[in-house]
Amino acid sequence: MILKKFFVYFFILNIVILPLKKANAVVPLVVGIGYAVDVAAPIAIRYLASDIAISAVAKAVQVSNAYYSATATASNAKFLKYFKGKAALGVAAFVGVLDALGLYLSNDSFYSKDESSQDPGAAQQGYFWSSPDGQRSSGSEVADIRISDLKESHPDNNYIYRIESSSDNSIRYYFYRVDTDTQGNVSEIYTSARTVSRHECSSSNGVGVSSCSSDFDPNFGLKVEDSDVQTSVLDYLSSLDESKQLEFFADPDGVLDSALVEDLTVDDAPPMLDGESPIPNIGDQSWSDAHMITTGVAQSSDSSAANYVPQDDWDNAYYLANTVANGNDYITGLNSGAVSIPDTTGTTPNTTTGEGSVKVDLSSIESRIDTTNSLNQSILEEFQKINSTTTQTKKSFDESNRYSFWTPIYPNGFEGVLNAFIEKMKQTDAYQFLSGFTLNLSSGVYPVTEFCFTELGFGCFELKLDANVWLAIKSMVILFSLVMARRIVFGG
Repeated sequence: MILKKFFVYFFILNIVILPLKKANAVVPLVVGIGYAVDVAAPIAIRYLASDIAISAVAKAVQVSNAYYSATATASNAKFLKYFKGKAALGVAAFVGVLDALGLYLSNDSFYSKDESSQDPGAAQQGYFWSSPDGQRSSGSEVADIRISDLKESHPDNNYIYRIESSSDNSIRYYFYRVDTDTQGNVSEIYTSARTVSRHECSSSNGVGVSSCSSDFDPNFGLKVEDSDVQTSVLDYLSSLDESKQLEFFADPDGVLDSALVEDLTVDDAPPMLDGESPIPNIGDQSWSDAHMITTGVAQSSDSSAANYVPQDDWDNAYYLANTVANGNDYITGLNSGAVSIPDTTGTTPNTTTGEGSVKVDLSSIESRIDTTNSLNQSILEEFQKINSTTTQTKKSFDESNRYSFWTPIYPNGFEGVLNAFIEKMKQTDAYQFLSGFTLNLSSGVYPVTEFCFTELGFGCFELKLDANVWLAIKSMVILFSLVMARRIVFGG
């Protein structure tokens, strides 16, 4: 029966609450293209475990034409793809990073620069290396094919290879699985071996191998996996100054490279305080109010001043300034018109020297400084008036002249209320009836204790007992009477 009542209770509860949840659903807002914050509001780049997070200015093109503060993220793999494309085009900054890491890019793959042509299995024009796994220009590339096959079959394992023996035309590779126990100890477990042989390109098996082409540029480096390059590149970039990091993401004006924007995921535009209305468009008065709040000059007391924000509009303006714009006066400046909107069409980073000119409009800053100076002057004048005015103070307090903003209903507090209630209760019939049962222990007289023996000629004697003795006797009589009454009524 209890389970049945429980079931009925929760059934009714779901019927009541589910419609409310559906009615309060909010449609997500669609964001537009994301732009990095320019030098007027410095960009912030964070390198996370699997993503790169960039503090950005986004535009909600389908719900509003206004800008808002957002976090734009790109996976590390997508950024490496973007980095690889820039390096392939020969962009100086990107190629410089590879040089600093001892790497170079060839045929969409990364190679190290520290291998010489004398190393076993080095690539050489007119020859290729082959094994049952495939054919490549160098012996290490053929070994990489085997590593890829092992990882594809067992994606949770890590594998390495070592050269067991080598000659001019043959290399014996041993492949190992790398295991790590709970204590962090690393062990290498043998899995398989491959013999890689060198052949002349005249053999039909060498068709399609790059070292067999007439324009082959000998590769004197080992191939480096993209995952390793990704880690090295991100570690290198994170060690640079913020101004240097910006060269790999945006132009000198802080506008993100259009090739990188395509791979970014940008936060949705936040709704207004009601949870449903979109943020106002550029040029709306609320953005001007928000800009004055972010720059610290807004006030709501003097309606004749230029920096006046009505009290009724203050909450929305404060929300736009500190939540939508995240306290960034560059964003509120864009939306209010105080800051010019940057040109974001076809923007790419400088591909030669990485230098550029930056123009910053300081007119809005100058106007804010003037407004701040005038406010400081008015505050100073008020202080001077206070210091020059003498006011006679009273040393004693006249309680008869005190006043209050309201007339107290109970001037004597709780004690007065309680006393008034008791007096009213004494006037009731019930109280008068109960008063008749009051036990008056002080009534009555002491018994006469005088004994006379006049007939025998002894005269009269008075036996005097203390009053407390009679009080004790009286109390005992009353007590035993109550005990006897209980026994007569209830028995036992």
